Amino acid sequence: METQGGTVDEAAIKNASKSTLRNWRRLGANPNGRLTKRANKTCSTKRRVPIEYLTNRANVEFIRRFVEFVDANGVPLRDALGALASAILRERRLVDKMNVVDVLNAERFAPVPEVAGWTPPLGETDLLGAAYLAATFEGERNLKGAYYTPRKIAETTTADFDFSGGKTFCDPCCGGGAFLTALKNVDPEQIFGGDFDPIAVFIAKINLLLKFPNRSFAPQVVCWDFLSDGAKEKARAAGFPEKFDFVATNPPWGAATTPCKKRKEQIAEKQTLALEDFATKDAFERFFAKAFDWAKPGAAVRFLLPESVLNVASHRDLRRFLTERVRLERITFRDETFAGVATKCVVVSTRCDSPSETLEVEDAQGVRIATPAPFFATKNRVFSFPTPEDEAILRRVRELGRFDLSESVWALGVVTGNNREILKRVPEKGCEAIYTGKEIEPFVVKPPQFYLRYDRSRLQQVAKEEIYRAPEKLVYRFVSKRLTFAYDASQRLFLNSANMLIPRVPGASVKTVAALLNSELFQFFYSQTFASAKVLKSELSELPLPKIDSTLNRRLERCVAEIVAGSDERVVEINDVIFRFYGLSGAQVRRVREKNAQEIKCVKTRY
Repeated sequence: METQGGTVDEAAIKNASKSTLRNWRRLGANPNGRLTKRANKTCSTKRRVPIEYLTNRANVEFIRRFVEFVDANGVPLRDALGALASAILRERRLVDKMNVVDVLNAERFAPVPEVAGWTPPLGETDLLGAAYLAATFEGERNLKGAYYTPRKIAETTTADFDFSGGKTFCDPCCGGGAFLTALKNVDPEQIFGGDFDPIAVFIAKINLLLKFPNRSFAPQVVCWDFLSDGAKEKARAAGFPEKFDFVATNPPWGAATTPCKKRKEQIAEKQTLALEDFATKDAFERFFAKAFDWAKPGAAVRFLLPESVLNVASHRDLRRFLTERVRLERITFRDETFAGVATKCVVVSTRCDSPSETLEVEDAQGVRIATPAPFFATKNRVFSFPTPEDEAILRRVRELGRFDLSESVWALGVVTGNNREILKRVPEKGCEAIYTGKEIEPFVVKPPQFYLRYDRSRLQQVAKEEIYRAPEKLVYRFVSKRLTFAYDASQRLFLNSANMLIPRVPGASVKTVAALLNSELFQFFYSQTFASAKVLKSELSELPLPKIDSTLNRRLERCVAEIVAGSDERVVEINDVIFRFYGLSGAQVRRVREKNAQEIKCVKTRY
């Protein structure tokens, strides 16, 4: 399919919703242009030196020199890396050892004498891997999930592994061998690894040869598709054990196809989960589930995963697996990020054993004991780790919960399809104000920054007219870690950075619901229970709202009305009334405010 913009990705068009395709046709839009403008890293041609992967940042210039040479001379990257490997081995006086010669000869590299003659810097834990990553386009790295593990993370993740008695280790997605070479007090014959990228497999082999310079051995690293049925056969042919005592890896982080609605329902109803239940989920979920087929009973299995596994709805099945099928021993929050990857990561430490009633949580404040009980308090099994003190407050809110927002009316803001052309900074004749998420504050809406001609037929996506023009509605910021709900009785329009809610809660007016949702207590409950980076309808629908009597309803209504009219003093009264309603002690109120303040500080630091 051709357009003026070029060739459209057929898969992308196939996966587009019917409403999106209908909007493209109605607006006469260029589908190819829209697709290419999305923040799709798989198409990125950027390259960057993975500074966080280097042991010595002074070696950045050497890496850049290597990439520039490859580009300037049109040398195949594979051959250039082979020549660089020879140079490194020569400097370490290993290039003539028979086991080293066997590894190099097996690859049949074309000679690149210029690079082979370089004097590479010593002391770098994986110079080859850093050069490979720096020379690879970001889009290709994204498709492969090729974001290698920094040395410090690999070392701390495996530091307590005891290899006495001939215990064995496997990294099924070893990349350049960060985990393989980070192991301590181990014999090379106890180390096994694999990767689907043949260049990564070669790099891992070289790094193992460098780790054990005084040993004559053949690195036990194979090129395989770990998720395929043929992986076991390839492992047997290479002399691998059937199962391992330790499995640790940083799997590819990449999205796979999404299961259909019927399949999701079938998985949700299953009492236990197996590998096939992850077959259409993110790749790292499948790697994680598969790893247990390779682990001995009681074996330690540790994975470096994106922090989103703890709370994002799409990873619910993985969290079920962790709570139902294996022993979850520890969640370790890491502050490090990878070059080109925005999300932070966690190390999920498990054991091939039955579930436990406790686990350890490690973060910047240290290690504490937690219980998985809070995981079962939400439909999506969100992993939250409240202290006993915090859990008592959360439990009190849940105990008084009688209603929720599941029967309320929800709607998205306007999607214009082209903000640059449609939105106006200065009102023109026939224009109407439209508000964004930035103008939404607790209870009130700030003056508008944009205007538009409200012609529904020319807008890409709009909600029902009666929702925009409802006598009363709540509007909230969507992209936020905090609950921020404004009360609107002026039938305003809002862009899609804001969502709309018309609450249907017995005994509670729209203003009263606004008071609850904006309160310090419900902010505490929401952040401690869900910890999401976005305010989601699915999570708001689970908030346990209390039964409000008419007297309290009228009092909260009056407070909100005065706030909307400009009296900020009533905010304090609302919080005090709600704290008393739930019977919280002075110490519990102080705890709520302390945690909310910490959350605000954390958001400012991270964003």
